[in-house]
Amino acid sequence: MATFAQIKEVRLKTDDPSGFINLLEVSSLPSAPANQTAYKLTSAGTYHATDVAAPLAADWETLDLFVSDTRIGEWIDTDGVLYATCQSVKQIIVKLGQSMKLKRSDSGAESTEWTALNDAYAFYKGLLATCTDEYNKSKSVAAGRWGGSRSNPDLYGGNV
Repeated sequence: MATFAQIKEVRLKTDDPSGFINLLEVSSLPSAPANQTAYKLTSAGTYHATDVAAPLAADWETLDLFVSDTRIGEWIDTDGVLYATCQSVKQIIVKLGQSMKLKRSDSGAESTEWTALNDAYAFYKGLLATCTDEYNKSKSVAAGRWGGSRSNPDLYGGNV
């Protein structure tokens, strides 16, 4: 069963929720929150953040996530944190693609919001390529031996 520390690692790698450098699991929201920190309420399973130094209940914002903790936990249990990271990035790309379609059809022309979504989409596509490469390298098996050819192969019809 995946731990919050593993889920946190995946969320920070995928920037979901966006703009936070730390995630903490708490039973109640703190009276003096840390800067750039999102808090997961264990009772509700939701993530919250605020910019107010001494927040009231109304100052807390519930954060939208692209991927649920349950799905991330299942992917971690399937094949580890790196696999869960790649799967999360795939899910984020799907959700961004859907959002881009909605923004394009709403405005009829490229808006700044659509352009921002497009930039995020391109970023996550690049992240997916990197993530997939890392995952494939982690799963490959190297024998540690070098080999060579003992014969002279025919290249382009001639003997080299």
